[in-house]
Amino acid sequence: MKTEPHNINGKSRGCWYYLDSGKVLYVANRRKRDRDFERNAWMIERGILEKAQAQGCKLIGVFLTNKLDGGLFMTPLSDFFDPERSFEKWGKLGRERGLPLSLFPVNPATNSRTIEKRMYIR
Repeated sequence: MKTEPHNINGKSRGCWYYLDSGKVLYVANRRKRDRDFERNAWMIERGILEKAQAQGCKLIGVFLTNKLDGGLFMTPLSDFFDPERSFEKWGKLGRERGLPLSLFPVNPATNSRTIEKRMYIR
């Protein structure tokens, strides 16, 4: 597996993963504050999404970099280009597309280890 970091202004914004089978995966590094709180959605730069689509990427992920709330959200790339599910707006780094957290089929809340960790039994 080969990795290629994606940095903007010296800050890590994500990483490209090139698997030996020829598949490509992009995982964006985000903090909770990078989320669009009005629509409760993760935002990813449009240029990155278009590059991923051109390279034949099928899945795209968002990795929470917070130590306490770390987790991985995964969704098909096509969801970001579906006008009924996603939206577009100007963000911190230019044109971005957003997808609500509820539309990510793989998220930390559904991970059994996370659920067990957060359970409190008296």
